[in-house]
Amino acid sequence: MSDSPSTLTRRNLLSMIGMAAGGAVLYQAMTSLGYAAVPPYRGPMRLGGDPKGASVLILGAGIAGLVSAYELRKAGYKVQVLEYNAKAGGRSWTLRGGDEFTELSGIKQTCRFDEGLYINPGPWRIPYNHYAMLDYYRELGVGLDPFFQVNYNAYVHSSDAFGGKPQRLRHVQSDYQGGVSELLAKVVGQGKLDAPLTKEDQEKLLESLKDFGALDNNYRYSQSLGTSARRGYDIDPGGGLMPLAQPSQPMQLKDLLNSGMWSAISQGQLYEYQTALFQPTGGMDMLPRAFERELKSVLRFNAKVSGIEQNDKGVTATYTDLKTGRTEHANADWCICTLPLSILSQLEINVSDKMKAAIAAVPYDTGFKAGIQFKRRFWEDDERIYGGITRTNLPINRISYPMAGINQPGKGVLLAAYTFGADSYKFSAMTPDERLKKVVEYGAQIHPQYHEEFDNGISVAWHRVPWTNGCYGLWTDDTRKEHYENLCRIDGRILLAGEHASYIPAWQEGAALSARDAITRLHQRIVGCPMNRSPTMSRTFLGTALLALVSTLAVAAPDPYRHDDVIFRNDANHDFTSTDGAVLYQSICQGCHMPGGQGAHSGAGMYPKLADNPRLTTPGYPATIMLNGLHGMQSFGAYLNDAQIAAVANYVTTHFGNKSTQTISEQQVKELRPPKPIVYQEG
Repeated sequence: MSDSPSTLTRRNLLSMIGMAAGGAVLYQAMTSLGYAAVPPYRGPMRLGGDPKGASVLILGAGIAGLVSAYELRKAGYKVQVLEYNAKAGGRSWTLRGGDEFTELSGIKQTCRFDEGLYINPGPWRIPYNHYAMLDYYRELGVGLDPFFQVNYNAYVHSSDAFGGKPQRLRHVQSDYQGGVSELLAKVVGQGKLDAPLTKEDQEKLLESLKDFGALDNNYRYSQSLGTSARRGYDIDPGGGLMPLAQPSQPMQLKDLLNSGMWSAISQGQLYEYQTALFQPTGGMDMLPRAFERELKSVLRFNAKVSGIEQNDKGVTATYTDLKTGRTEHANADWCICTLPLSILSQLEINVSDKMKAAIAAVPYDTGFKAGIQFKRRFWEDDERIYGGITRTNLPINRISYPMAGINQPGKGVLLAAYTFGADSYKFSAMTPDERLKKVVEYGAQIHPQYHEEFDNGISVAWHRVPWTNGCYGLWTDDTRKEHYENLCRIDGRILLAGEHASYIPAWQEGAALSARDAITRLHQRIVGCPMNRSPTMSRTFLGTALLALVSTLAVAAPDPYRHDDVIFRNDANHDFTSTDGAVLYQSICQGCHMPGGQGAHSGAGMYPKLADNPRLTTPGYPATIMLNGLHGMQSFGAYLNDAQIAAVANYVTTHFGNKSTQTISEQQVKELRPPKPIVYQEG
């Protein structure tokens, strides 16, 4: 059917918009109709229009809070920021020699690294495709250095394969590609592929397999100078009368498959980990420091927020000044809250029931890092590993080699453990000294030099960090579908931002994009016009035209933020095996609720005490909480079986002063389990 003047089609509408308002608004209209993709990042912000003296209270000075304050202040808003800590950054945190921090357990750790050495307990890298973060580094003059996600000379290690001997990543990758290519070449050569191939297709495929797998002219992967050009030599090529190069012996494909080491090959192929990656020169807190210099006059530190109240005229946050102990109030027309949901879910806040449900629906993952200073950089001196990451099936999960100070004499700091899941809970439940002892014990299985070269170390268990009560927000497909939009919408005069309000959880880019989206929508609400509207267009015209088109053609705009989330569990290979309630409590629960069940109340949030707890008169209650999670606590249904859940529930209700006479059985726990397994989307 042809487009007649009396028929309002998509083409006619877009043509009208383009003539009336120009390309910028045309693009916006095309986006709303599904004709143009919405890029998550569109470059530097330009918040046009007069905010008319509006004030915004920002809670939290992590990346989301800092970005919000910085952009709103540039746009002319009156801004104030409340932050629990004595400095900005939140999880974008660096530990250097002399730094101290006290865990929720009450144990104080002091970093004793030498000058110039440090560890980033939270984020530690910036991918090239995190455009917002990279632009802020450039805008604020913070230098960047390369970060090596993949170093083919680093190790892949399995305690169950090759006698526990670590293997170079280049060996694993080359031998796996070569072995698989040889197998496929045999199939192709014999014409046994299910899909028919022309002779020309077969020849091209064989040629590509020969190149991909470093196969010889007979399509075999075997010891040769050709394969050693990929995997490395037993004796490297030299000069003059030095010994001739000696090719190395490949591993057997069967052994590689059984080892599971092949899973390390793809680590640099994930979108977030593809070259190039960067790290801030001097530590991850360098960007927050730069933001802090820009925002010094509006930042109020040592402020523990206890409540958020709103009415039709404004928002009031109640907080305690941690320096004086006094209760204070901060007021503004609007509020952007960037507090972790693990903290926010514990505060008094008068928002809609839908937003309250969304806040309560997101638990926080566990995470553990340990940094160890060694007397010399033996990984460089002895093993020629310069930067990059070693992967292992041991509870430490990975070792990252410093990218700063490469090939320099003296001491160095390794990120000696970085793990999530079951192993992280176990480390969290230990004392700092116990953690370091175990990290050294595990690391020495890869680098025997650990024992002799150990100098000092420090560890961070994120469930014991006072201002977060966890590492990052965990979503499931179901909770995203039910709660995500409600979490992100403006609720009266309050809206939320942070990595938890993004599709890039655990990454600083998620926090930055979430903040930019939130302030854009808030600005539109206050000023009454879209961002970057130049030239402008009649809102009435655009609204009427769009409404007419939707009514006529029933167009449904796609959600620009949806994508196929990669769902996986870092469950670790080291799940809990005991069925003793006391042992399980000590391995998991005491990381938050403490060894004596006394809980923790010294941070921005708290962990409830289990001792003398009137709710623990029956084991059904703690069993339900463990299976479903609550207020920042994730479900343990994926970690513990029915017998283990029952054992823990029976233990806590009969210890710590609790005197329940009831017990819960394995079968009863089975009946309490959610019908659908809770599978989290991890960052």
